[in-house]
Amino acid sequence: MVAWWPMLFVATLLAAFLLSIGLRRLALAIGFVDRPGPAKARGHAAPYLGGVAIAAAALSVWPFKP
Repeated sequence: MVAWWPMLFVATLLAAFLLSIGLRRLALAIGFVDRPGPAKARGHAAPYLGGVAIAAAALSVWPFKP
């Protein structure tokens, strides 16, 4: 019998990785970024939507959980 959880874990990681790449590009293209300011340590614009990619990946594999 094959354990289901390693395959589910790998599928979630792969989905999060691929979604984060796509959503990063989308955020940069439409300007949905956190721009640096005087009170921020970052010197470049950081795209939002990373959390959306992780949440979408987790929810996309949820129906396959036995």
